[in-house]
Amino acid sequence: MKKQQQERMSPPEHAGGNRAFRPRDAGRTRKAILRAARELFARASYENVQTRQIAALAGVDAALLNRYFGSKKRLFAAVLDDIGTEQQPFPQSGMLAALGERMSCAFRGNASHIGIEALNIAIFSASSPEVAPMIKERFRDAMREIAARLGDGSDASPACVFLACTMGAIITRRLLPEDAMPELSPDMLQEHFRLLLESLRASARTDYSSTS
Repeated sequence: MKKQQQERMSPPEHAGGNRAFRPRDAGRTRKAILRAARELFARASYENVQTRQIAALAGVDAALLNRYFGSKKRLFAAVLDDIGTEQQPFPQSGMLAALGERMSCAFRGNASHIGIEALNIAIFSASSPEVAPMIKERFRDAMREIAARLGDGSDASPACVFLACTMGAIITRRLLPEDAMPELSPDMLQEHFRLLLESLRASARTDYSSTS
């Protein structure tokens, strides 16, 4: 009887629940590992996410993580790259509305928004000595892109404040109990954040050196 091409290892329990192991297919297996890693890194720090948890959630043998990615650190980098390829570039027109919509998603706890997923991963693992440098590099690139789209690539302060406000919204949303959250409509939140960004951009273009 021929040996079936299946991973037979019993997966450990984890937050997402066990999933049935699937027959091996290179492309599908790699995507499954990436999806599982993205989900877990968005919920816990780099150090606290174990490769066996990723493998169990993906439904594959843990040995396949090293086969496809080489190491946990390279898998984390692949997760950041995977998110980057899925993110839509900020529009040339309606930039403030697009940024306001992202900040609104952060405040409402919409973790499924791909931009918020990336920020959640960054928040959890920003203090990790092993992956902090690559997170900082991605943030620097994002800040430069936002600054360029806002119309003045030479001044990154509005983009920096935008990222700070968005991450602050995510943390605030996570810390506040449900009954303490204000009932604000998505449209109202988006408009509030759009006005904030508009003010930041105008402030960046003001020369305060001549004021007393």
